[in-house]
Amino acid sequence: ELKALVSLDLSEAKSSRVPNDVFSNKRSLTNVILPETLKEIGDGAFCGTPLESVVIPNSVTALGYKSFAECRLLKSVTLSENLKVIPRYCFISCAIEKLEFPSSVVEIDAAAFEANRNLREVVFSENLRYIGGSAFYYCTELKSLDIPGSVVTIVGQAFGECHSLESLTLNEGLEV
Repeated sequence: ELKALVSLDLSEAKSSRVPNDVFSNKRSLTNVILPETLKEIGDGAFCGTPLESVVIPNSVTALGYKSFAECRLLKSVTLSENLKVIPRYCFISCAIEKLEFPSSVVEIDAAAFEANRNLREVVFSENLRYIGGSAFYYCTELKSLDIPGSVVTIVGQAFGECHSLESLTLNEGLEV
């Protein structure tokens, strides 16, 4: 059951996948080091844990639905340089303060970062094409956004209830 697990070092593991829900709701897990052999993090793998930061290795090409959802203490995330899609609810209800998307990210799905109330800064990939509905809904500390010209679709309420948003730059090519 691993109820007292605080730190998890998988750096020497040869696994290519973190299974679905494997560490979900482990209420004491605050630190994880992921292996460079990792290709995929499964659905809900770390959902509901008190992780404070995570570095997703560049070997990772896929994140699952709700992989890090409701990690309410998660302030810092470094995304893999090989992720193309940030799936639905992946980081919903976390405490992320800044996001910098690697150039590989082309799609941010629905509610991927919803309710990240500490999120102040977002740097989008110049290759981003799609921002899903409610992707950043209720990110109440966001003050400005620069949507790159590569984005062709922003679905409804993508930035809904972002009450502090003062500046939004939309570049040529966007279809709303």
